[in-house]
Amino acid sequence: RLLRGLADDAGGVGLDGSRLDLALWVLGTLADYPPATLRAALVNEDDASGLGGSLPVPDASGALVQASEVRFNDAPWLAAPEGVRLSHPKLPSQTAEAVGVRSLRLALLAEASEDIDVQLHGSAEAFGQHEALTTRLKHILDAYADGPGVISELVQNADDAGATEVRLLLDQTPGGDKSLLGPKMARWQGPALVAWNDAVFSPADFHNIARIGQDSKIDRPAAAGRFGLGFNAVYHFTDLPSFVSGDYLVMFDPHATHLPGATPARPGLKIAFGASPLLSQFPDQFAGYLDTFGCDLSASYPATMFRFPLRTDEAARASEIKPEAYTPAQVRALFEQFRERATQTLLFLKNVRKIGVYERGGDSRAPKLVYEVSIPAFQDDKDPRAATLQWVAGNSAFSRGVAPVAAVKKRQFVEKLRTMPEKSLPTSVGWMDVQMRAAETAESLGEDEFSDAKVIVGTSVRRERWLVCSSLAGGKARALALSDTGVSRGLVPWVGVAARVPHPDDDESFVGRRDGRAFCFLPLPVR
Repeated sequence: RLLRGLADDAGGVGLDGSRLDLALWVLGTLADYPPATLRAALVNEDDASGLGGSLPVPDASGALVQASEVRFNDAPWLAAPEGVRLSHPKLPSQTAEAVGVRSLRLALLAEASEDIDVQLHGSAEAFGQHEALTTRLKHILDAYADGPGVISELVQNADDAGATEVRLLLDQTPGGDKSLLGPKMARWQGPALVAWNDAVFSPADFHNIARIGQDSKIDRPAAAGRFGLGFNAVYHFTDLPSFVSGDYLVMFDPHATHLPGATPARPGLKIAFGASPLLSQFPDQFAGYLDTFGCDLSASYPATMFRFPLRTDEAARASEIKPEAYTPAQVRALFEQFRERATQTLLFLKNVRKIGVYERGGDSRAPKLVYEVSIPAFQDDKDPRAATLQWVAGNSAFSRGVAPVAAVKKRQFVEKLRTMPEKSLPTSVGWMDVQMRAAETAESLGEDEFSDAKVIVGTSVRRERWLVCSSLAGGKARALALSDTGVSRGLVPWVGVAARVPHPDDDESFVGRRDGRAFCFLPLPVR
């Protein structure tokens, strides 16, 4: 009542010093009440002044207005956007939020993003049995060990999307910590693991990546792992994965504590960045994407780039997903583990022809190659794996970076497999060359924070030749795929075999390997 009396006496004019201090003191006292108690008091209050269930708060000029009409300025590096009225600078942000003033950052996000619940006030709340998203992710990490298999999951998802090239980057470029979407985002502005590929997300991909381990891939016989449970193994590195693809930038916040307005029901943001002012309003937040593999966030991005900021010691202490930090040294070790299987990784992939691993640090924005594996040649320029892929996928070919739009669905595939004579099932054999190009390095002599990096002094090239056979199997394998269990699980009798054979570059001492290992498109830890 005192606040509303002050508002009536002022008649819309700014309060003088003593009255302004009195209003701020009253608001500070009210902010100490439990939110439910304060809301109930406002609803029951007879509002003779016409302010309804909203408290009067001072705007930037000191005039008392409804709390719903102003925003508290938690983005002080920005000039107030046109049409936005700010609360008085003497009103603390914590007090303003408690008495019903909305955040300027949150208001800007609500206007420029999707999939965010901005209803922070109300008398009803969701209720029911549930499992916290962070708990679910923690259990997934228990099933998916950290190691090069996590890199394989990212490569497999890119392959299923029709990508022809994958790049992995350890980015140690320091990020700013001022113009961020939220104060807690500052702890995620350090080193990051970046995963890039030259495919673009489809609308279905945006939908599927937000679903935790649901069987969206079962209906696509040519898909091996696109955004199933395995993708969530990236939470070994981070609590805040994000990516840009096509017209959108997406950020996940499973804790719902870092991004303004994030809730357990909608723990993230989807931003149409081309038409969004957020990039200029929060430049530090998005700087990590710029000048990285051709991304400038000014136009539709014809690729996909994931960014996984590494979990620091500070972030690990607050994490409900994995209370362990992940360091740049661990990422380098992961890259070295993957190097051991990198050439064999390409043997049975459907689309990916090149995988590059890079580092970036210090003042340089240019990624430096660590190593790269690629397929420079096929026998008679014909991929021996293509016939089986085309038969299963239902397309004559994959377009660069685009998964098949007319792909056979599970029901169609089962019927096709059931009716096709066994002798007509596809099979092909041919050799393919796999090349490893690696940077030859020496220890850095510098003593800055990147002194553990390497100085590139040259490159080395090693080539291998592999004989590859790819087929759809008949007999018992086809019978299993056509059984009730096989159909429900989406089994495909797709089989491949590869053997190392002499390459023209090999010397006379070449001896083929006698041991082998199992694959499911990518190498498995089974020999």
